[in-house]
Amino acid sequence: MSQTNYVMIQGAASRAKTDAKNVIADAGGYTLLKGPGIESNFGGPFAYLTQEEASCALLSHLFTDYTNMAVEDRIEMSHPMIVKDEEILQRIRQDAVGYFYCRNQSPLERAESLTRYGNALSMATAGSVEGTLEAISIVVPADADEVAFVALIASRLMEHVLKFPR
Repeated sequence: MSQTNYVMIQGAASRAKTDAKNVIADAGGYTLLKGPGIESNFGGPFAYLTQEEASCALLSHLFTDYTNMAVEDRIEMSHPMIVKDEEILQRIRQDAVGYFYCRNQSPLERAESLTRYGNALSMATAGSVEGTLEAISIVVPADADEVAFVALIASRLMEHVLKFPR
């Protein structure tokens, strides 16, 4: 028995290659697909999602109209997607602390390194995936190792935004 896949694809060119019966949602340049054996050659950015992730992705304001909902209902309904955001942001904060902890630095040097990432860490603490991605993209790494660290963090955030579009 074939497994049902969920895929989020980005871009109009990608949508042209999809079978309409597999489309769950399509808005804002993103398309969520469901189906067994969905082909992975979309010609654009895509990410596979679990069933739980697909359910959360549908809560994006691109796919769900919150306009006429009461404040409490909006908060409650969007909660699963916000939990997903918090999971990646917590991971990013922990990765930053772990990365700098593992470097051969004095406590003062570690504090100085973390200060350069202050805006990104503040945005992560505030709960903004997009703000964290923007802030990490303007950090000037001190060496090649930090370049790799910034690239890793940025790629994790970009994958998250692809799975859960804004």
